[in-house]
Amino acid sequence: MFYGLLFMCLLFTLKIKQMFTVPIGNWLKDKLKDMVSDLLFSEGSTQRGLFNNEYVKDLYKSHCRNK
Repeated sequence: MFYGLLFMCLLFTLKIKQMFTVPIGNWLKDKLKDMVSDLLFSEGSTQRGLFNNEYVKDLYKSHCRNK
């Protein structure tokens, strides 16, 4: 009985910590959409050849469609 009560007290007093999450995914689809598009798909960005431009474009479109 005592151990059950002790367990219940510990269960209610210990909380699982949750970290604050930043809604970056939502921002990329909404508030920052124009800026992200300009940065990713500008002429200067695509000419550098750092990334596969078609893949990045498909990935970003897929993200904006919530997939």
